[in-house]
Amino acid sequence: MTIDNRMLTCRDILARSIESMQRSFAEIDAAYRSMASENRKLAHNAASLGATVKRIETNLLRYDHELTGIKSGIGDLGDKSRRLAAIMDDYLTGRTSRRHARAA
Repeated sequence: MTIDNRMLTCRDILARSIESMQRSFAEIDAAYRSMASENRKLAHNAASLGATVKRIETNLLRYDHELTGIKSGIGDLGDKSRRLAAIMDDYLTGRTSRRHARAA
């Protein structure tokens, strides 16, 4: 094989290698573009999810506040019911009221 033939063979191999590398780089570029697009979608979805979680948190805090108010109201109702029962017991048994007279 002459040097010219070897040079032609090397050029052909080099040309095929360059074409293969260019195809590979094009595929890599397409993959990076796809990844960037998916990352933008992920960022958008994460922001939406964050807003949803914030709304849930706000509603849970409001719900907790309502439950605290209800619990307090139930406690007051229980106290008033016990006082009313004591007054009725006093009345039914004829005992003197245990309540102190309120200042007018």
